[in-house]
Amino acid sequence: MIDCYCLWCGKSLRRESSLKHMFYVDDVICKSCRDKISYRPKRIKLDDITVDSLFVYEGLIREMIIQYKELSDEALFPVFLYPFIEELRRKYRGYTIVPVPSSTANNQKRGFKAVNKMFGVLNLREEEMFMKKDDFDQKEVDFKRRHEIRNHLVYEPVRVKNNKVLLVDDILTTGETIKAAYSFLAASGYKIKVLTTCYNRRFL
Repeated sequence: MIDCYCLWCGKSLRRESSLKHMFYVDDVICKSCRDKISYRPKRIKLDDITVDSLFVYEGLIREMIIQYKELSDEALFPVFLYPFIEELRRKYRGYTIVPVPSSTANNQKRGFKAVNKMFGVLNLREEEMFMKKDDFDQKEVDFKRRHEIRNHLVYEPVRVKNNKVLLVDDILTTGETIKAAYSFLAASGYKIKVLTTCYNRRFL
């Protein structure tokens, strides 16, 4: 029997799990690591926009995302949504994923598109309708100026099946990027749902 190892701590997934999981491994990280993640699914209202999100951005999940995005640890991409893949595929069947864009500089630095890769595990159709026209980074600007993100997005609508799109992002921090992207999509007449992996504690 070939062993499998936790993508985070490196422990054996078979030896660290239950008797059942010794024969059927259904995660990419061990139970010990999974139990440390702040799984608190929440439906969040941003004005008239409803956002579904899975984790509070704190503790281990925060460390994992920093390792994944800031340190370019591409191998971690399946960690975040793995336990929910089948559930999310059913929930969003017929939707086309539209990722919120990262800056070109960040994509080049990492060597991969973090949000696209993270949500790619759902195996839904994907269309890139947004790009940043420059390297405007919300983390680097004053909180009061984050609404300016709209002026830094290039939007190119694409015809999709059923006209249904799933707008996705890794972290809901202030919601300004989601609101900007949503407004473009809504003006084009799409039926929109929004999903993020994590949300800031301010939304608790």
